[in-house]
Amino acid sequence: MLSWLSKKDAPAEEFDFDVLLRADVAVLFKHSPSCATSWFARSEVDAFAAEHPAIPVHTISVRDRALAREIAERTNVKHESPQVIVFRQGQVVAHTSHEGVTAEYLDQATR
Repeated sequence: MLSWLSKKDAPAEEFDFDVLLRADVAVLFKHSPSCATSWFARSEVDAFAAEHPAIPVHTISVRDRALAREIAERTNVKHESPQVIVFRQGQVVAHTSHEGVTAEYLDQATR
């Protein structure tokens, strides 16, 4: 079972990765709290979330290295930070990292 911080920064134990996989569409945002590129990406993810409140957006800190590695293994998406992974019915349908993490990218990827 995987867990991570939600967009409300709840304790990691409170969220189950399998819940995300059951969603019709969901976004996972991985970031480093000490990285300037991550701060920019987070503002883009927050803007997307504000415009699309029906789409769950979950955030994890890459400081939890074991979790970041487990997500990479389960999704077959190479770990990067910042990074977004878009899921549709449990399948990865899009992912990007660094400067590619924009509200516009997420809007297109979740359609």
